[in-house]
Amino acid sequence: MKASQKKRLKEAGWEVGSIERFLGLTKAEGAFVRLKAALARELRRRRASKHVASKDSGEESVSIDRLLDGLFEMEMSLSELAEVVRGAGNRRAA
Repeated sequence: MKASQKKRLKEAGWEVGSIERFLGLTKAEGAFVRLKAALARELRRRRASKHVASKDSGEESVSIDRLLDGLFEMEMSLSELAEVVRGAGNRRAA
């Protein structure tokens, strides 16, 4: 989050923090949530059919296995997956 955006939120009375703090998660749980969200975003971005679209909602009931299955069905390479995982690690809140 940009510093200016964080400042505006704080001035408006909002609290700015991490997903772990907000949801009371451990660092490992927070990493899992960020990874699942990143996989769902990538699947939505690559979506090409209704078969895959049913998997891309990112809902709690959709497992990481199903998200990966959908991405691999769309011929995502392991190096592309690695980029998504790296990106998930960079999406930390302040």
